[in-house]
Amino acid sequence: MSSSLRHSQFYSDYFSRNKVVGQWTPTAKEKIIIDYLCRIKTEWGTVLDIGCMNSPFMYEFRKRAVIRDYYGMDLLPEEEGQALLKEGHYRRVNIDDGIPDCGVKFEVIVCSEVIEHLFSPDNVFRFAQENLAPGGLLVITTPNLGVWYNRFLLFAGYQPCSTEVSDQYNDLGKIWTDCLHVGGHLRVFTCRALLAMADRYNFRVRKIGAFTDPTNLLGHITLWIGNIRPSLGKNLICFFELKDRISKDP
Repeated sequence: MSSSLRHSQFYSDYFSRNKVVGQWTPTAKEKIIIDYLCRIKTEWGTVLDIGCMNSPFMYEFRKRAVIRDYYGMDLLPEEEGQALLKEGHYRRVNIDDGIPDCGVKFEVIVCSEVIEHLFSPDNVFRFAQENLAPGGLLVITTPNLGVWYNRFLLFAGYQPCSTEVSDQYNDLGKIWTDCLHVGGHLRVFTCRALLAMADRYNFRVRKIGAFTDPTNLLGHITLWIGNIRPSLGKNLICFFELKDRISKDP
């Protein structure tokens, strides 16, 4: 089996393997995204959620805002994905093969915890560049390779968290792992790299932050550090807009 086919199969089987579809419990990232968007306005036109199948974003957003049309993309078959999405338009898409034109312009494109799994994260930025409505926002969240403790781990010769060297084991070369299963992270971003990629596709950052859902002392420390300096936080969350469509921050 070719590497591209193995990659597609890995993620096609991901949901059933890890039993994550339909776990609609909101986390810190959904709350941050929705709070920020609702400070801008509470009525939105078209919204696209790339990687929608294990995210409660749509359901939580609709509790706080009016959304005219909601689109979701993921790897589940059309009928299964549409049944789970319910109120919205679902399309089965392998992002690495390119994102098809939906025939609409989007006011918000959310891509949460997806770009680290792609051979070509460029596809997301390229699609957003071409398909955002005037004044639209691209929202990206992704694990931060530069989280403060990874800097110490790498200095000591250990494999950083949120990175993997095997598609079978996620603990190789690590003191500890922050994930119970192999996540398949292919492109792991520092804050500087994420902003540089956005800049290459004519985006500027409108707001940047970091998030985590702390379950222990390390998590609370990381949350505190990330609130002070996002580039040291566990997960990055960025709101981007095109440079020629800059709006005043709410």
